[in-house]
Amino acid sequence: DKPIGTWLLLWPCAWSIALAAPVGVLPDVGLMLRFATGAVVMRGAGCTINDMWDHDIDAKVARTRTRPLADGTLTQMDALRFLGLQLSAGLAILLS
Repeated sequence: DKPIGTWLLLWPCAWSIALAAPVGVLPDVGLMLRFATGAVVMRGAGCTINDMWDHDIDAKVARTRTRPLADGTLTQMDALRFLGLQLSAGLAILLS
């Protein structure tokens, strides 16, 4: 619902790709899409690690009390596995 994290990751990449394109030619759309996907994946990884680090604080705040780590629905190991999956996806995008 608040895409600022994605935009903060995407804009420098998109700007660089656009600047690297030859004059008068549109930037590579496929590359832009890969970087956009990477920005979404890495924003998700950032949210996951934030929830892992702050789960004890989140449990005390009404707005964040119902997050899966804060309410005990997921364990730290579950979150670590999911983070590993997100980081692996980010790496795969980077290496593609």
